[in-house]
Amino acid sequence: MESRRWLKQAKRDLGAGRALVDAEYFEQACIMSHQGAERAVKSIAYGLGDRTVLGHSVVELIRRYSDWAPALKCLLHGARALDLFYIPTRYPNSLPGGLGSEAFSMEQATEGLDLSEPFLIVANEFQASGSAMSCQAAVDRIEGSEGGLSGAARNGQAHDSTH
Repeated sequence: MESRRWLKQAKRDLGAGRALVDAEYFEQACIMSHQGAERAVKSIAYGLGDRTVLGHSVVELIRRYSDWAPALKCLLHGARALDLFYIPTRYPNSLPGGLGSEAFSMEQATEGLDLSEPFLIVANEFQASGSAMSCQAAVDRIEGSEGGLSGAARNGQAHDSTH
């Protein structure tokens, strides 16, 4: 099933991101945090039956699929932060000077990976149950998971349901 392939790759992206933090490749870890969240949302889209899922903005993907997977609405705060990594971590000319390796820190990379984890939890739950859970059920599941949420999410910012 296509959906499972995308989720499996999203999990690998986060694993690679953690290894990149350990190796002090922080901009690359930021790329993997965005990529993991994007692929997790796309795994839900494929699970819903879409054949082609285009776009790289995690926020836009959430807007597109949250009517069918309401738990995604709880992840908008993280999606907004992760979308900021999409261009400047990949392209040296997107920064006013220097390189991404000089611009991104261990704290940013670690926070990005922490923000990505809930996307995998929601996608994994979607795969396991074959149906979408509510925003509150997602929050409860994420808070009960190993490692829980990042500080920003614990402070209620993960409950952002702006549509």
